[in-house]
Order: sequence, then structure tokens, then C-alpha cells
Amino acid sequence: MVQTHDPWLNWTIINNSGQAVDDFEIVVDSSTYSNSGTLDQLMIGLPFFNQFSTSVVNNNTVLKWSGPAGSVQPGVPAHIGALMKDSGPILDAYWTAGGQRVGVAPPIVMETTRLLFSETPTSAQVSMRLAMSGGFFSDTPTGQVGLTQIQTFRDIPSSLLGLQDINESLNLGDLAAYQVTPYVGGSPLSTSDVVWFTGPGPDSFFDVFLDLSTTSNLGSGYESLLYAQVLTPNTPGIPVQVQFWNLNPQSPEPATLTILALGGAVLLSRRRR
Repeated sequence: MVQTHDPWLNWTIINNSGQAVDDFEIVVDSSTYSNSGTLDQLMIGLPFFNQFSTSVVNNNTVLKWSGPAGSVQPGVPAHIGALMKDSGPILDAYWTAGGQRVGVAPPIVMETTRLLFSETPTSAQVSMRLAMSGGFFSDTPTGQVGLTQIQTFRDIPSSLLGLQDINESLNLGDLAAYQVTPYVGGSPLSTSDVVWFTGPGPDSFFDVFLDLSTTSNLGSGYESLLYAQVLTPNTPGIPVQVQFWNLNPQSPEPATLTILALGGAVLLSRRRR
């Protein structure tokens, strides 16, 4: 059995538009995206951005981080983040100036945490499915995108980290006790390895497994974290376009665990018969 759930995501994004910009927008494949807007569910993106809003356009939701005119200069990074509850996949992402889209879409990564249960409903293998926004490949059809410096952490007590903590100031070394080896396609990754997205469509995602063992630390009391840097080697001078943090409770909640346990009990009963 596989269960998926939504993450807290944080990105640091280089302004590669070639001009000063006011806002950053992300388009998600949902007309019902919800975010409470409270500080523990949303990273406004100071010092450049001071407002956040959403709107529905063509049955998709546009997430918008806004600041004063020209607040983010060319080549300067800006940081944003949000709880991506019910957002669906990220379709596009871009900078705007004066309300108009400028530059090409940066390589924004979306993540969905997946719990892979065996016959024991109280333990699961944790994986994170990383997907690349199709907008990048629409703007840069021959572009390459790779993830490197991938680091994964599991079974972190939820009291240690929240959405506001996953940014450049987070010292990953402080989480060494929870660090586990990431695996892609059954092979372990070192931080210097690069995993490549091959283009839009069915190959624009891959699964990062947080170790190949299972964990019994399920529920809201424990979290998993993934950090990576996003490379675009055909962009001269600034190959690292985005830094990416993903934090997610190791759900399901106890009520869901009860349902899973009942399902397992039924299965065992059938086997005994």
C-alpha cells in the first residue's frame, strides 16, 4: 500500500530574468489550493517580498509572493516557501515586473512524500517523489536540469523543525543523528552525484528513497527532510539556480494507522483461512 501527502516546501531562487523584478509566481494544478496564510504555514520571503496572495486562473491556482517594484535585482537570490496542501503538481513558475512575466521559468522542483507499506501497517519505507515544473522545459526545450548535493534526514522529532527553519540558516550538520543515505533507482547517492531530469512528461520525476529500510516512527511526531541544489549547466556563470528544502511529517495520523491496521488484520484473517 502507498500513501502520499503534501509537503512544506522552501526554495531559494536566483533572479535569472536579466532585470529587476517585483514578484514571483508559481502555478499549481488545482483550483482549490488552500493555505492558512499563518506564519507557520507560509514563508513570505523577506527582505524582498512582504505579501502573499492566491488567485484562480483557468482552473489553476497562482501563488504570488510580492514586494516593492524592482525589489529583487538580477542575479540576486530570493527565498519563498509554503505548505503545499492540496496544490497538485507545479505547472509553471516565473518572475514578474510591473505585472508582466519576464525571463524564462526557473527550474522549480515539486515534491510528494510517499509511504510504502508492507504487510505491517505500523512501518513503512519513506520516499520523496521529485517532479520538475513543465514550464522550465517549455521555456528551455533543450535545457538540462540536475539535482546535486542531495541530503536526506529521517525520524526527526517534529519539535525540531518547522517551515520557517528550512532555509540557508539551517545547519544540516546539526541533524547528523537523523541523516540517512538517499537512494535513486536502487543505488546510493553521494552529495557530489547529480541526478538528471530528462524532460517533460513521464520522465520529469524520480523517487529518492530515504534509506532502504523501513521506519516505525510514523505520525505527526516525526518528520523527514530533503535538501538539494538544482543545476542548469547551460546557464553560464550561475549553474546553481535553486536551493530546495522539503519537510514533511511522517504521516499517516493515528486514525489512518488504525484503518491500515484493520486492513492488515483482515488480510491476516484471510490468510489463516
